[in-house]
Amino acid sequence: MVWVYLFGIGLVLPLGILVSKVVHVNFLATHNPLSTIGGLVGGIQIFFAPIIILIAYQQPDWIPFVVGVLTGAHFLPYVAIYKSKGYIFQTVATVLAASVIGFGWMNQAYLLIPFSLIIVYSITLVWLMKEAKVVKEKWTAAEKENSITM
Repeated sequence: MVWVYLFGIGLVLPLGILVSKVVHVNFLATHNPLSTIGGLVGGIQIFFAPIIILIAYQQPDWIPFVVGVLTGAHFLPYVAIYKSKGYIFQTVATVLAASVIGFGWMNQAYLLIPFSLIIVYSITLVWLMKEAKVVKEKWTAAEKENSITM
């Protein structure tokens, strides 16, 4: 089960690229300087691989907990990069859910942590969509104001 879990995690980036193509979103958005910083922050996770591999061999039952905590913690810089309260929620809720389940129900962590994170990520998705809508409305209003003054 540990290897299914780890290979599934490895599919997140390729699936993200595929979904972005299907919904016609520029996954890399190279025109936006924040994308570079966001990409670097996301790329930090590759350096967690030695920790994950060590735990997979030494304490495989801990993989959902460790991956949940590391993944949750890596979202914290996005709070500053994107000025988003949604990422505060995602960071805290992900680490909290993984920790509570990991400490309280370790024998069911492979089942409970992914489902709890689906809930956290779904709430975060809705939150980020609302934040993006507000930002878009502000940009649109600013563009209208600039076109009127020119």
